[in-house]
Amino acid sequence: MRPSEAVRLDWIEVGDDYIRLPGKKSKTGHNRQIPIQENLKLWLAQWRKDSGLVCPDVSLAQINAALQRVSGVRLGHDAMRHGYGTHRQQIIKNLGAVAEEMGNSSAICRRHYVNAFCTEAEATKWFSLVPANPGNIVLMADAVNKVVHLDDAMNSGS
Repeated sequence: MRPSEAVRLDWIEVGDDYIRLPGKKSKTGHNRQIPIQENLKLWLAQWRKDSGLVCPDVSLAQINAALQRVSGVRLGHDAMRHGYGTHRQQIIKNLGAVAEEMGNSSAICRRHYVNAFCTEAEATKWFSLVPANPGNIVLMADAVNKVVHLDDAMNSGS
């Protein structure tokens, strides 16, 4: 997802398994359904809300400045987006699907995301990055299922 799309995204467009990006919020003007990777579910669960902007008042310039202060690393334009595309291509090996997810043509994806220097092992590590303590995060779908099962147990007299 482009940073310009993320800042317009509302929590009601973020499901359990997909982000549904309306065309009016995308750069291309086309609707997109973007799969939410397992590690992203853990990151999103920390801030999940019922509605409202997902990234209110986010400044990439401020994030980059903070990152550079702490680590000495300066991210280039769309670095995280390009990293996602490169690593996603290594995992699914389907340029058309990556293009669809990213709202790009296959030609653009081939130019930016087919990278001979990225291995499948590195891609697996990329998608394994999770919050420092994911054990205390309850995914909303899991919580709803547990509540339903608890209600069933209470009603059955168990």
